[in-house]
Amino acid sequence: MKSWIIDHARGFYWGVVLFFAFLAVGLYVAEVVSAPAGLALYLACSLGAAFLLNFSAFRKLRATIKQLDDACDPVPLLELSRSVLRQNPKSVTFGLNLGLTLILLNKKDESRTVLEPLEENRRLWKKPALTQLYCICRADVAPVEAAGDWLDRMERESAGAPNIKQVLEEQRATLALRRGETEGLEPIFLDRLERAQNLRIMVAWHFELGKLCLLQGRKGEAAEHLNYVADQGNKLHIRTEAEELLGKL
Repeated sequence: MKSWIIDHARGFYWGVVLFFAFLAVGLYVAEVVSAPAGLALYLACSLGAAFLLNFSAFRKLRATIKQLDDACDPVPLLELSRSVLRQNPKSVTFGLNLGLTLILLNKKDESRTVLEPLEENRRLWKKPALTQLYCICRADVAPVEAAGDWLDRMERESAGAPNIKQVLEEQRATLALRRGETEGLEPIFLDRLERAQNLRIMVAWHFELGKLCLLQGRKGEAAEHLNYVADQGNKLHIRTEAEELLGKL
């Protein structure tokens, strides 16, 4: 039922609004309620419908994020985000989550198309968590020579955020690896792997360590990290990348 409500949110909301509008008018005409009481009933029910829609969407959002984090499955979050955006195309939260899941499925051109319009939305830049995730995603889909500009912007826009130093360190380390650099990266990657709070993050850092070890010619260690990604990566595209790298060892 909740999935149906989310998938048909616009029609559901306006259906409720119209139903209670006619009900309030009918009760007033029948002299069952006064005009102020009828208006109050209409407003209360309209607000209640809006609350139900938001509650249902964000409750399902938490469930799909858990599936992503605990089972490395971005598809439910992708489908939910698309469903909500069909009803509310201006949603920053679901637009950003759609962009993220497309990256995790290696659909970076499509992700860029989703992410670019969000840049003009002022709400994106008011919450450090959204700002940071947005800049990380934009850096990921940008050419390697331009990715650093997004990390610099994240530093400016998130100045004062309690975790900004740590986030910048890890993102600049992964960007350095994209450039083919290796010096000083392993301690950062190992530290983040040790701190990882869910399977998806563990898989991601094993993948970075696997690529790092390959660049350094440490094929045995690279295979250990990449095998972990291949075993646990489920529907993440880096699982496919890990399998391809293992096939070349």
